[in-house]
Amino acid sequence: MNEQQTLYADTSIELVDGLIQYGQYLKNDFGDNVSPALTIYSILDKISKNSLDTQEILKIRKQMQTLPLYYHHQCLRLFIERFSSEVNIDIKIGDQTLDSLNEVDNLEKIAKTYNEYTKRIPSIFEVIYLYIDEGLKDSSSQERISKFISDASFQSRVGLDYCYKFQKTYGEDLKTGVLTNEK
Repeated sequence: MNEQQTLYADTSIELVDGLIQYGQYLKNDFGDNVSPALTIYSILDKISKNSLDTQEILKIRKQMQTLPLYYHHQCLRLFIERFSSEVNIDIKIGDQTLDSLNEVDNLEKIAKTYNEYTKRIPSIFEVIYLYIDEGLKDSSSQERISKFISDASFQSRVGLDYCYKFQKTYGEDLKTGVLTNEK
């Protein structure tokens, strides 16, 4: 493993640890209502509004910027898996259903629109943030986004399935970018 790969591996672990710690911090305010998506949304909302009020948020922002996007979906997958054992043990990964697959498709639409508009691949974390943010602003999406936000088991299933789809859709392009940067 070269120096750059070691940096990415270490940063990935630190990022997931930071996300878990922030989820635990949110649990103090939200109790068992805290979820992986709520944690991600809260962090990215602070970053997008430059409300970098804690060292944890600053550190997470730096880690997300340091890591090539190729590693983001791996971090999200690990974060979701660890969340249920370290932050909210009442969360079990839900079963795959037609509703969960529809939500994966909705996330994919957000990523595709973002890609078409900006001409760049989004971070998988950005996709989740944009999905929730758009849903909260659009009254016709209130019921759907409410289910996504409030049902952590469902949300975890959607997140894990979307990690797979994101990798399948963008993985080769993102991997090429990582290999190009390492040379």
